[in-house]
Amino acid sequence: MKKIICFMLCFCCIASICSFGTLNAHGVEETAVYISTPEELINFSQRLAGGQNYSGEIVYLENDIVINEGDLSEMSQTELDALTTWGNVCDKAAFEGTFDGQGHTISGIYHCPTKEGSTGLFGNPTSTGATVKNLRIENSVVVATKKNSGVIFGSCRGNVALSNLYIDVDFKTDYGWSGGLIGYVLTTSMVINSCVYAGTITATAGNQAIGGLVGGHGTSTLNIRDCAFTGTISGNVVTVGGLLGGAYQPTLSITNCVSMGTITSTEASVAAFVGGTAKAIHLTNNLYTQDLAPVGIETGGSVSSETAASSATKVASADLYGAEAMSTLADFGFSVWKANKGMTVLPATVADMTAKPEASTPSAPTQFVGYQIAVGETDDVLHLRLVAVVDSSQYEAVGFSVTLQNEDLGTKSYSTPTKTVYRTLSGYGAEGERIDYTAESLGGKYIFALNVKNIPVENGVYTFTVSTYHVLGGETIPDGEAKQFTLDASQWQEG
Repeated sequence: MKKIICFMLCFCCIASICSFGTLNAHGVEETAVYISTPEELINFSQRLAGGQNYSGEIVYLENDIVINEGDLSEMSQTELDALTTWGNVCDKAAFEGTFDGQGHTISGIYHCPTKEGSTGLFGNPTSTGATVKNLRIENSVVVATKKNSGVIFGSCRGNVALSNLYIDVDFKTDYGWSGGLIGYVLTTSMVINSCVYAGTITATAGNQAIGGLVGGHGTSTLNIRDCAFTGTISGNVVTVGGLLGGAYQPTLSITNCVSMGTITSTEASVAAFVGGTAKAIHLTNNLYTQDLAPVGIETGGSVSSETAASSATKVASADLYGAEAMSTLADFGFSVWKANKGMTVLPATVADMTAKPEASTPSAPTQFVGYQIAVGETDDVLHLRLVAVVDSSQYEAVGFSVTLQNEDLGTKSYSTPTKTVYRTLSGYGAEGERIDYTAESLGGKYIFALNVKNIPVENGVYTFTVSTYHVLGGETIPDGEAKQFTLDASQWQEG
């Protein structure tokens, strides 16, 4: 029986593979889509509008993407009309897969459908459901063309989940049942976790059910947890709430949420969390700052606190900004929350995603991190696998430069580029247990590898000098200093 022996790192060939941008790669998962450029993102929106729902697929956003330059909130309608627009995602168009932004930002979106219909950037998911997560959207304008509209989804059916979203968008609606994230929730199991709406919502006077996160909650189960409304809602809307416009089912739970935005409607049914409810809804341990009722209670409505903590507590705005915010949150048991670089308070996951990193010396784009040794197909040879990480998918290729020295074979040098990278590799530890290595655990965004096969055992000691590089604009750019290691092939025989 042949053995695989660990040295520094031990990897086998089980891998999840993706490609660099538009370059071809072997073994790309058929159920995964990778978006790296503005053109690819707009094409995605147009395919949604055309009826492709991505059911069962995962869509990964690989880079920060700017679709249109400039401050869209300051542009005239003529200037907006000249921009690259999102697809006409409305009516029956629906995203029903998983969209993972991987912490990246999309900016410069202009979405104003040319036909009327419930609208959102990701349409109106049906019974299959959908997930959108780990995404920041800013400096964008979304216009509703009918009721049941939102920035992310219009009307929702099926199991829908939103998590780790930070949305700073100018959302404009002349229709009711609209929200910063979702317009209307119907026959759905909906979870909204660690999401923030920090943009503006401008609504026409007289409309009903406008919410900072969700417009209306119908026949469904809706759980909102660790979320925040920090934006503004203006327009004399009949029923408006910082988190939810109108609740019409008792299966609504709001837990550990913060309403610290501004609502300027002069109508009576205006509240910090839920504009109006005729049902018994469940609030647990929430904080708000504006001088409003926490919930607008209609006939038959009530609020049930699920813990000993207050269902909703008013605090001063200053208590939720800056250094004092951490103390306030601790007092109310917000264990998963933290302050975002001394600015507004955000859920921890969103704060990590949105915080600007401190200035530091950037690491090399590529870096050699280890190697694997395995016995070859015959006992007189070994296989060696070099492993490196890369920080982005924006490069045209990456590769290894290798110099091999051996007393009998002399010195050999070669350079090998690759256009294939891995998200994960699986290996085996000293006791034969399987270990899954992610690119992040090795200090990069992706992993790439080079196999050096059929190293003769009889030649004894080999010295390898390894460096890595990336290719951008046709230029090969070395990264960091070369690393050297010695391999005594005579040790690695079948036993």
